[in-house]
Amino acid sequence: FQGRQQGLDLIGKMLNRLLESTEIDTDDNSALLALPSLSQPDLMTLIEAEQLEQSAELIKNKSKEVGIQRWQLVTQQRDLAEQYRKNWLHFVERKVLPILDGINEGKQHAETLISQLPKDNAEQEDNFKHWLQTYSDLQELFSQLLRDIKVYPMQVNIGKSMDYLRYEPFDVQPDSTLNNECVKEEIRQGYEYETETEQEPLVLRPALVVVVKNDQG
Repeated sequence: FQGRQQGLDLIGKMLNRLLESTEIDTDDNSALLALPSLSQPDLMTLIEAEQLEQSAELIKNKSKEVGIQRWQLVTQQRDLAEQYRKNWLHFVERKVLPILDGINEGKQHAETLISQLPKDNAEQEDNFKHWLQTYSDLQELFSQLLRDIKVYPMQVNIGKSMDYLRYEPFDVQPDSTLNNECVKEEIRQGYEYETETEQEPLVLRPALVVVVKNDQG
């Protein structure tokens, strides 16, 4: 128990460092504030320097030039933001979610171990509670990290038809109480994320599930 507790404390410290070093500033509009523009004094200068028809053509060309520059800057800023978002989601999927899986499984295993302890170990109850609380604290840290970047646990509908776009079959098992191609059990939590352009959340990692397969013979 003591070794497990030390391991959990170490994970907590590493996670806090991760949270501090990967803060995302989604309100940085410095590039957009620097967009070129055609001011009224610029227009007056053009008008005063040329005849009316020539000025109109100059203003048209200058406005087009400024418009192209603005479009290039906005596009560049959008592309950089999109690439950063993809890199971050890839990091979460490959590095963060497996750690969270381990914490969730560890908590379940710890609860099973504690339930099997003899009743005469009541004096260790506080230590066991602290141990389990560490799991819960780490789960909350990870959950907060995911919420900050709009990543949420996927809701799996047990007993409902298999959704092959959001779930991934892990195993098939018979179950006379359910129809074929229904979800019998969730093996691994799935996650999805929200975007500003899509109405529905997108799948970051599909849920692993057991699918019902009854013998039709």
